Amino acid sequence: MEKIDIIEKKDTTTNTNAKKKAAWQEILSSFNSLNKKPRDMTQIVTQWRNTKGLVKTRESEYRRARQMTGGGPPPPSPPQEDLELIQSLPNEFVIDSNVFDSDSIYIETIKQSQSTATEKMMSESGLATTEIAIIADSEKSTQLSNTPDVEENPILSTPLAATKVEKHTIKRELYKPKHKPKQNNKIADNYEEQLFLLTKKCKENKEKREDELHNKRMAILDLEQKYWEKKLKNV
Repeated sequence: MEKIDIIEKKDTTTNTNAKKKAAWQEILSSFNSLNKKPRDMTQIVTQWRNTKGLVKTRESEYRRARQMTGGGPPPPSPPQEDLELIQSLPNEFVIDSNVFDSDSIYIETIKQSQSTATEKMMSESGLATTEIAIIADSEKSTQLSNTPDVEENPILSTPLAATKVEKHTIKRELYKPKHKPKQNNKIADNYEEQLFLLTKKCKENKEKREDELHNKRMAILDLEQKYWEKKLKNV
């Protein structure tokens, strides 16, 4: 618990981050010296977060059990290790007593996913909860050993004004009716002229046939007149 005040600080200045890194490195070295199977920084940080989640789960269950009615013996008190952790981090373990609060659903969810991994790690290390509770990490300072300081390495961003925006223009042409070529106009003119000439020729041929027919009738009438005149003379 001696390093908990350092690693749980919410300050993110350069000096604070440097102290957190040094504290985490010391915790990692101490943990690996007491265990047969060494761990890396990511595993240590994850284990600390899981430990806080399990303590919060047990504390929430204990408070709900105390509020239940119907008789029976009182629920057992939380382990001494949990109480020490809660006293060291009072702001991290503010649990709402409302039974309908959605925090209880979240607690039950993380309990199932974290309890197996935590118990396995604790059995391998052979340490009590109080011994691994000091290997901690704040939820907001996860993986600080691999994360550069904000002030030392500022992130350079490209100004939005310098970004080129490509514009895709779509050209649309208005529909224009196609003009008939001069050759088509010439053919149309020739067709009208030929039609006119053909009509004129048909009319002339008709008049000619009518004239010929009239002349033949007149000739027949002349022959008939001469025939009767001659016949009358013979009488």
